[in-house]
Amino acid sequence: MRSKPSLLIIFLTVFIDLIGFGMIIPLLPYYALAFDASPLMVTFLSTIYSLMQFLFSPFWGGLSDRFGRRPVLLISIAGTACAYGWFAVAGSLTSLFMARLLGGVFTANFGAAQAYIADITTTENRAKGMGLFGAAFGLGFIVGPALGGLLSPFGYMVPGLVAASLSVLNFVFAWWFLPESQQPAVRARNRQKPFQWLAVHRPFTDFLRLRQDRNPVFFLILIVWVVITGHAMFEGTFALILESVLQFSAREFGLIFTVIGIVTAVVQGVLIGPLTQRFGNRFLIISGLWFTMLSLVILSLMSPDSLWLLYIGIVSYSFGLALFSPSMNGLISGMTHQDDQGKILGLSQGFGSLGRIVGPVTGGLAFTAGPPGLPLWAGATLMGLGLLLIWNHLKPDLTRS
Repeated sequence: MRSKPSLLIIFLTVFIDLIGFGMIIPLLPYYALAFDASPLMVTFLSTIYSLMQFLFSPFWGGLSDRFGRRPVLLISIAGTACAYGWFAVAGSLTSLFMARLLGGVFTANFGAAQAYIADITTTENRAKGMGLFGAAFGLGFIVGPALGGLLSPFGYMVPGLVAASLSVLNFVFAWWFLPESQQPAVRARNRQKPFQWLAVHRPFTDFLRLRQDRNPVFFLILIVWVVITGHAMFEGTFALILESVLQFSAREFGLIFTVIGIVTAVVQGVLIGPLTQRFGNRFLIISGLWFTMLSLVILSLMSPDSLWLLYIGIVSYSFGLALFSPSMNGLISGMTHQDDQGKILGLSQGFGSLGRIVGPVTGGLAFTAGPPGLPLWAGATLMGLGLLLIWNHLKPDLTRS
């Protein structure tokens, strides 16, 4: 029943995968608090998940270069179902940590999914293809958090089991309808190259090799790391901030993620293609970071008497991040050789995960040590640093070439 590779099929595969992911994210802080976890321990749940993604994103991406995108995606979807099942039945904080660890290993497949998109798009329409990937993210965050919030009154087991069931359905769908996108000749060439199956140092050595080779992708991945670290400060502490400042529950937090998903889906599913053609990747990356930086400042000023700052800040932040992500991914992919798409996109995702390791911990420390808005100010500072790096290293002539 498998046909030719198409953006629609990979879109549906990623979308179904992210519904389950979106269901879990807004529940996680409250699930941990139910086991009497401290605010810092709550952020460590994000850290252990992202640590596994950092280690395994380049692994899965490189594996997909050698053996194809389809088998890697199928294995990772099956593993994700097991991780959600474990999440559902976790009876202690330790068990919850182990479930998140396993989830981080198998959801580190976004580099392989982006490489799939790179296989079936041209350089000219790659940002649009990456935008469709982002739209799947956005739609998953519309349905997932809303569904997770609605199911949260029934306890944390029910959303976990529903997320696991969705992953099983996604595996069946991908098995029947997701064809291989990579050309056999490319796989054959890549199998002749040496491959380290899993090495802690591999992401760092690959990253430094880009620097040694004077590859401009080095600075793009560095910018990704800085920006995602700032984003992770926001993402890892925002539930704690909302509970502290506005007394929000898991259900209300889930609705916040739904708003983020709606904005992301509209921008990346509809607007990113025309905007890229009109303004180019560099302009959209810079614009996106301006929006995110200013939005974090706005959100740090919210209070029960000024809820409108929350609404404005969330919408504008989501808009900025939705501009940044596909534009940066499209630029990295466009500057990467066909044989190395999975490896380099996996490396980029890996360093994004490194940001999600550092961000929640430093954000949690800032939340504990200072006023609730301090992690947001720190995140805004890193967005500003990302802007400086872009001005210095992402020149207009480089992006055109």
